[in-house]
Order: sequence, then C-alpha cells, then structure tokens
Amino acid sequence: MRRAGIVFLVIALALVLVLGACAKATPSPTPSPAPAPAPAPAPAPVPAPAPSPTAKPTPSPTPTAAPKGETPADFFKNNVVEVVVPYTAGGGTDQAARTFLAAWTEVFGGTARVNNMPGGGTVVGTNYVYKAKPDGKTLYITTFGSALATPMLFGAQGVQFEVSKFSYFGSYADSSPVFGIDKRLPYNTLEELKKVKSLKLGTVTSVAGMPTSGDVTVIYILGLEDAQVISGFDATPEVGLAISRGEIHGMVFTGDSMLKEAQKGIVKNLAAVATVAHPLVPEAKPIGQILKLTPDQQKIFNLYDAAFKSARVFMGPPGMDPAMVDYLQQGMKKIIATETYKTAATKVFGYVDVPIIGQDLVKLIQEVAATPKTDVDLMNSLHKKWVK
Repeated sequence: MRRAGIVFLVIALALVLVLGACAKATPSPTPSPAPAPAPAPAPAPVPAPAPSPTAKPTPSPTPTAAPKGETPADFFKNNVVEVVVPYTAGGGTDQAARTFLAAWTEVFGGTARVNNMPGGGTVVGTNYVYKAKPDGKTLYITTFGSALATPMLFGAQGVQFEVSKFSYFGSYADSSPVFGIDKRLPYNTLEELKKVKSLKLGTVTSVAGMPTSGDVTVIYILGLEDAQVISGFDATPEVGLAISRGEIHGMVFTGDSMLKEAQKGIVKNLAAVATVAHPLVPEAKPIGQILKLTPDQQKIFNLYDAAFKSARVFMGPPGMDPAMVDYLQQGMKKIIATETYKTAATKVFGYVDVPIIGQDLVKLIQEVAATPKTDVDLMNSLHKKWVK
C-alpha cells in the first residue's frame, strides 16, 4: 500500500510539472498597450448598384449613334452641337450661319456653337466635317459653289472628301454675288472698266489654289486680257483690307458681304454677277442687263450662275442616321419660319428666301455634276490664264 501511494504521488507530481510547462508555453494573453488612435478610415466607396437580372449595364455612349431609344428630338435637346464654318468670323457666310443658328434653341431646344475653321478656302473645314463621327454633334454651314461645286467639277489636291456622300439638310440665303471696285478709283461703270490696264481682283481660295469663279467670269466678260486674280484670302474682310491698302482693285462676293464693304467706304458696287440684283444692293444691276454678252461669255456666265451659287448649305458628315437627317431637314424649315430668323435675315440679307430642302438640294448637286466637260474645260483655262 505504501508503495502504491508513492507511485500515485510521483504520477501526480509529473502531471503538475507537465501542466506548468504548458502554461509557460502558452501564457494567457495579457492586455497589450492601447495603440495610438488610428485616423478614421475614409468611408468605403458606395458600390454601384448591381444590375437587375433582366437589365444589362448601361454601356458608354458610342460616338456614332445616340443611346438606344433616344429620339433625334431628345438628342438635339440634350447636346451641344458644333457647327463648322470654313471662313473667318465676320464674313458673309459666318454671319449667315449665326443668323440661322440664332433660332436653333427655339426650334431644337439645345445649343449650337459656331467653330470658324478657315484654311485652303474651304477645304480644311470640309475635310474636317467629312471625317467627323456621324453622331449629330458636328454639322456644317458652307457655300455651295466654293465648297462643293469647285472640287466636284474641277478636282483639286488636298480634297479628302466626296461631295455626293455628305448628309444634306438644305440650303438657304442664296445671295446674289456682286462685283465692286476700290471706291477711290475714277471708274463708275463697266464700260469704263473695259479700258483699264492691269486690273487686279482678290478672292478666297476655295480648294488647292482654285478660287471662286466670280472674278474670272467678270474679267472674261469685260475682255481684260492683262487682268489678274490674286487668290489666297480667307474671307471678304481680308480682301477688303487689301483693297484699302491699294494692293488690289476689286472683288466679287455675296451681296450682303459687299454691302458691308461699301458701308466701310472701301468699295463701290457696280454689278450683280447673277440673273437678279441683290435686294440689299439694288443699284448693282445684273451684269447681263448692263452689257450684251457674246455666246461664249453667256456660256461662262451660265456655268458660274448654276455651279457657283452663293447659297449657304446646311449639311453633316456621311453616314448620319436617316431619322436624324429627316429631323434636321424639318427643323431647318421651322427655323426659316421663325420670327427670330425672319427679322435677322431681313436685316442681314435683305430678304427671307425659301430654303431648298433634302432631295431637292441633292438633285441640284447632281445637275451641276452633269455640266458639259467642254464648259468646265473653258472655265478651267480661264482660271489658268488669270489666277495668280
């Protein structure tokens, strides 16, 4: 018994030692010193709500189409539209664009802003619009003749567009071109000008060195063999400055632009290079009423009058949604009918014309494209002869 008790004590002692060792290996946790208070964590970003099982996440809007389900009316109400004008501010086409766009918000509800983009006459602006995304955010107001007819009939380097591929809404403000000369010159009639030597006229460059053809037409009709056309200007005011400096003697531009130059005391207007006088410049009678034209002169005049119209064309890049094109065509009619536009147009142009809309404008472009090659070649030869 005594031996059994000893054994029991030994076992108990061993258990005590084992438990003590375990206690040292895993001491009970003692409170660690309180850490310095950490900065309050930034609020966790609120996660975007997960899409419902039946709806797809809204994609980023594509640049070439309005969001699905958005009507053209919604699009133009909710977006700012860039309207490119390929001339400097202050010229006739710039003013025509701003007159038209004054009623934009009234009709469309959104905003339209002019972006003047001169260069190469009109080629820089036309190339830019041609390459723009056809999403309705980039539109164009330009002149029919210099931007469209010239490259279509004559071709030129630097052109990166095809006239037939644009989206056309309509044209308006077809302003009869007017021929005027330096007010300080001692000539007051076309008959007197027929005797002038070394007459210099100034013009914009429409595409790759091909100027608008009004100056060439006037020189041909007057029979001035030693005359010159100095091209390279960006807009009417620049040509007017050159006249005031005595560098050139005259120019042919839209009637509203020529009225401005006359009001500045720079030019006196002698003739309308059109079949009708401009209402703002009634003293400048149509050139065909002042002078009797030869058959060849009449041919050149007819080509100029048909192909180089001064109407302002409202258009957009190729590939626009047909529903958007139709909406802009109908909206253009509404703008022309507003009192806002009528009042401004009467002041700027002297009249409110009937716009040419949609397919009627496309048909006109196609008719110009069908101009006989012999007539085009004759005009081309005159350009080469007189344009410097």
